[in-house]
Amino acid sequence: MAATCPVKDCTSAQKPGQLLCRPHWFATPLDLRGPVLSTWRAYQRARTPDARLAALKPYRAARGAVLSWWEQA
Repeated sequence: MAATCPVKDCTSAQKPGQLLCRPHWFATPLDLRGPVLSTWRAYQRARTPDARLAALKPYRAARGAVLSWWEQA
């Protein structure tokens, strides 16, 4: 079962592993999308549990910035 996009009033499905549906992702400013992508890649490259935990914090902050932006939009 696909999740729905977390943007208010959006009923579009988002694919597993995606933060937002495709239209909302590409409508998000690049200066917010870039950190999400780079921090997610850093998390994926981390090999030890400690490194993964350390990489997760910046990703969550970047993700939170995108979701906050959409809440205010």
